[in-house]
Amino acid sequence: LLNNVSDNWITVNTNETYTDMVVIATPVLANANNNPVVSRIQNTGTNSFEIRLQNPSGGTVGNHKVHYFVVEAGVYTEAIDGIKMEARTFTSDTTAGWNNWQFENHVLSNNYAHPVILGQVQSYNDARWSVFWASDTAVRMDPPGRGNSFSAGKQVGQDTQNSRSDEVIGFIALEAGLYELDGLVMQADVGADKVKGVENAGFLLPSTYNLSPQLQVTGAVVASAAMDGNDGGWPILFGNNPFILNRLQLAIDEDQIVDAERTHTNEQVAFLAFGNHLKNPIPGIIQLPLRQASRDVSSTHLAPNPIEKGQEIVLYSPEAQALSNIRILTVDGRGAAIQSISTADQTIHIQAELAAGMYFLSYTIGETQQLERFVIH
Repeated sequence: LLNNVSDNWITVNTNETYTDMVVIATPVLANANNNPVVSRIQNTGTNSFEIRLQNPSGGTVGNHKVHYFVVEAGVYTEAIDGIKMEARTFTSDTTAGWNNWQFENHVLSNNYAHPVILGQVQSYNDARWSVFWASDTAVRMDPPGRGNSFSAGKQVGQDTQNSRSDEVIGFIALEAGLYELDGLVMQADVGADKVKGVENAGFLLPSTYNLSPQLQVTGAVVASAAMDGNDGGWPILFGNNPFILNRLQLAIDEDQIVDAERTHTNEQVAFLAFGNHLKNPIPGIIQLPLRQASRDVSSTHLAPNPIEKGQEIVLYSPEAQALSNIRILTVDGRGAAIQSISTADQTIHIQAELAAGMYFLSYTIGETQQLERFVIH
């Protein structure tokens, strides 16, 4: 967490040394009376980077908190690193914005069932503002889908000066889920299509995403996962404490170049929340293992995944007869009702009425608990 970040450049020193640093930084807007701000990054080095905040209209910035996340560029796997993730930088030579939502498509090294993409403009080649956005490869209103392709780049909302110099974009792609790595607990996901603008009616009750009760959240970074609004915008953390009751408080902010309003249609937001320790066990909550056991996922797997609402859940396993304690868990660890379970030679068939969202299929082989993460569309 950085305190009192303004429109002046400050140097942030990192605890680790990096060969190719990827930085994601999200400002906190204390209330809707503050002007819109985006984070700007430059001079990423081996153990430091520079940051400032910028108002798209050149107005007053003030002092704000900023949460940030730094990772070494590279490809990470669950078997070796405990998480399926990759981080990369690229040069964006396209600028999207109002009535001109151009796609910059990319191919990932890993395949993802439920990808979470977060990014940052991390160069200052152009002093004029721009901000990261991501989406499906062809439909800006849809988030990146399962597989290994997505679109991401920079956008300038309703700015009438809609050209920009090429900028370096850093991004992180990871599988949605809950993880514990080297003492850091993290939850990554793409939330529901419900985050509203700063000035929308009813924003006295901010848009929120619930976090796992296992995570004692101390920080978070967020990014646009799609772009429903044609006039552009970007997600921010909202409120002096945007993590009240273990929920992310969010809003979509806009530039004020064409007009002063900051209302916005609902958007989906990608987030990575993190903390240093777990909360005490909560009565009635099943405590999930945070790190899935490394194993040959080709031998036991769910298919299809994602699953259409109302469709039968099928688990394929050569050890199907030996599986026991089969449960469906929500992302916060609560059990979901199962209507029926039947076992064939190498398959287990499960019927359950589940709402759209992410779930875990928990089962035991011998004395080992396993988890299969799946998504209901």
